[in-house]
Amino acid sequence: MNPIEEQVISSAKAGYSNTEISKATHLPPTTVTRILFAHNVVAVTEPKGTKGRCFSREELASLTTQGLTIAQVAAVLGIGYSNARYWLDKYDLSTHVKACSWRDNG
Repeated sequence: MNPIEEQVISSAKAGYSNTEISKATHLPPTTVTRILFAHNVVAVTEPKGTKGRCFSREELASLTTQGLTIAQVAAVLGIGYSNARYWLDKYDLSTHVKACSWRDNG
């Protein structure tokens, strides 16, 4: 086993994900996966979406009262647009930003 493979395997056993190992070793994620598979080692999987984080109604309400758009809320929270929309809908919050429509032009 070469030093790179040892680093990949020890990182996986230490609890790092494939993506984190890939960034640390400058190897493509597929190479990291192949090395781990060859040595029967499984890396930690990364949770989807908000990386396991839940957002409180108060946290979101403070952003919407500042007049931020959904895209701006997403950027502040470090999540995607659809994820921000999900959390705003969950707490029945609105950004109070009127969407433009081709119908508005009469």
